Amino acid sequence: MVEVSGEVIDMYSGRNVYCILDEGCNSSCHSSKSAEDATRKLNASGYDFPFKTTESKSFAGLGSIGSKTEGLRTVPFSLRIADSDRVLNGAIESEQLAEGDTPILLSLQAQAALGIMKNMRTCEISIDGKPLEWFRCSRTGLLMLNFTQGLRNATEGSMDDPVPKCHRKYRALTGFTSDSCTMAGGMVSLTNDFRTQFGDPRAA
Repeated sequence: MVEVSGEVIDMYSGRNVYCILDEGCNSSCHSSKSAEDATRKLNASGYDFPFKTTESKSFAGLGSIGSKTEGLRTVPFSLRIADSDRVLNGAIESEQLAEGDTPILLSLQAQAALGIMKNMRTCEISIDGKPLEWFRCSRTGLLMLNFTQGLRNATEGSMDDPVPKCHRKYRALTGFTSDSCTMAGGMVSLTNDFRTQFGDPRAA
């Protein structure tokens, strides 16, 4: 029997925002409760978790009678490469569920758009051949990524701080905008060629 090892984390404790790798959902999603937790943590670093639209939808398969949404939100992320300071910066769109306490779930399509590869025999998760730091949820045992581990603190300094362009539009309480990110499948956005983002986390 192969043991799936990994550091066990309570995703609601601490200052970071985590997402669960979920192959069972067709769209990335989260509950309003999870959004409150994520917004509080993002605000502490100078970012927001804004609504892109407040259009309501209905999804089947999330419950016996389906689930309704309250809109589509966008969350910035900065995934750290294991044992390094290199990061992958971008943002994902996630549907907010009207009920329940669902954590942020990264859908199979979003994982494919990011190019996430999983080898559970060796307990490795990687993008473009570069291993990511990953964790197990203390509540479910499912695999998680730390979405905010590499985020540049946007509350420090001036507008000239090297916050990646893809994240500047999510700076809280500012009117600053930036070049739009490249969209992948309408669910995930990455800064230009994401391979160039495997570098200094302070790089624009």
